[in-house]
Amino acid sequence: MQTDDTILIVEDDAAIVSFMTDALSDEGYIVHAALDVASALHALKAHQPGLVLLDLHLDGTVSTALLDHMRENGFTAIAMVLMTADAQLAANLTTEGEYVCLLKPFDLDELFACVARFLRPQSTPST
Repeated sequence: MQTDDTILIVEDDAAIVSFMTDALSDEGYIVHAALDVASALHALKAHQPGLVLLDLHLDGTVSTALLDHMRENGFTAIAMVLMTADAQLAANLTTEGEYVCLLKPFDLDELFACVARFLRPQSTPST
């Protein structure tokens, strides 16, 4: 069962993962991370996130293996946001209407707004 406050970050840059995990956790989301496709596949099954934030260029190549696996194995109900620095690729993917893209580099407000389109945090963070 998917959880509406759980996010899976699939990103091969550990510094970005740490930054995003800290920021989203502070906002009340439950965050899991995977640094590669194999770990992401395991995390999908184990945590059943409501949202996946996927770096489209894992290890320097365009990664469609996770997208293909999700389509083939019944994970299509999970919201997916593709993260990329490739503005042309992002424009093509969003024009086709199949994906939402978060263009790198992004700031916290962009990240929070993007996530809020799909999920609600578990609890309201204290200030």
